[in-house]
Amino acid sequence: MADYKETDVSGKAWQRAQIIIISNQYGQVPGVTYQEEALIKLDEGTIQKPVGSLSYTIDPLAEIELRDPVTLELTGETIPVALVHQALFSDYINRAIERDASTNLQPTE
Repeated sequence: MADYKETDVSGKAWQRAQIIIISNQYGQVPGVTYQEEALIKLDEGTIQKPVGSLSYTIDPLAEIELRDPVTLELTGETIPVALVHQALFSDYINRAIERDASTNLQPTE
């Protein structure tokens, strides 16, 4: 039996992190959750489908092995997790100070 409106398709499919959540709850070990999605790219458009998540607690003493974003191959370089944490913390504080200055609010201690 044939399927209704059956057609042949060509394209490619891959999986990616769609949303990254960094949890920094007071009194708890910070954590990261990557919410993943599958994508199917067709001539007619792209289909996106949630496929789950990957979560872990942050180890500030760990190293992140860097990968080439084009080839996904390891580069042989690493960076400390603590440096990523410091960068995100600094980004938040800098943006909060800028926001507060533009609205005449003073940061709380």
